[in-house]
Amino acid sequence: MPSYPGGVYSPRTKSNKEGVIYDPNIPTTLFAEDITLLDAEVVGIETDLVAKVDQAVKQASSPTFNGLTLSGGVLNTAGNIVFTTASRFIANSNGFLVVDGADLYLRANTARYIFIADDTTAQTQIGAGGGLISLKSNVSIDNTKKFTRGVYVVSKTINYNDTSPVAICSVGNGETIQDVYVYVTTKMDGDGGESATIGDSTDNDGFLSIPMIASGYYVGASEGLRGPYLWYVGGPWPTKKTYTGNDTINCYITKDNTTEGDWTVYVVIQKLF
Repeated sequence: MPSYPGGVYSPRTKSNKEGVIYDPNIPTTLFAEDITLLDAEVVGIETDLVAKVDQAVKQASSPTFNGLTLSGGVLNTAGNIVFTTASRFIANSNGFLVVDGADLYLRANTARYIFIADDTTAQTQIGAGGGLISLKSNVSIDNTKKFTRGVYVVSKTINYNDTSPVAICSVGNGETIQDVYVYVTTKMDGDGGESATIGDSTDNDGFLSIPMIASGYYVGASEGLRGPYLWYVGGPWPTKKTYTGNDTINCYITKDNTTEGDWTVYVVIQKLF
């Protein structure tokens, strides 16, 4: 019975009769070498086929494509990855999904979620039934963002000892600052001349001045603390700062024998176009 596909063919040893010398130029004589060379070809082909089948079977549960390992899924004949078990991921040795030279599309079925996280306790949740999107963690946004339009919040925690000015976020053409809030975790101490303001390259306190009067409170609602970017000085009504070019929103810190102080700034940005 044939060994393949259950195993690789193992031919028996063959030799020419005593006194017969192999001569490939004699076409009418069958030598042992003619058979052993054919045996070697069969063994080589079957060995290669078995290895490929074995690799395909392994890839059904944990395939590797260009350094990425797929666990709990299969690559079907249409070229799509289909997950089949509860434990499933695509990652390289560092735990990252890497896509080079192409856009990455993540899509969850109805009532399912896509999670982006650096561990299992701090997840960013994207997508839910009906295609809703919710981001449940801090999101780092810079000038490479490609929002068409919408409102989003950028936050930055600042320590009194940070080098001033401290960049909070970048802004660009068509972005409006809707509001700025600050939570003072620990107020700055000092000899009375310490201060912190929120502004940009044109006006250091254009958005907000942060009074260091107590720890554990929010700043931003009082019109007296708001700068001209958020409160029109010629009349009692709010205003907004819309940018027509690139700039950076900063926190400007003045220390006066300060030894402590930290706060978190929240910037509400609307992308108009």
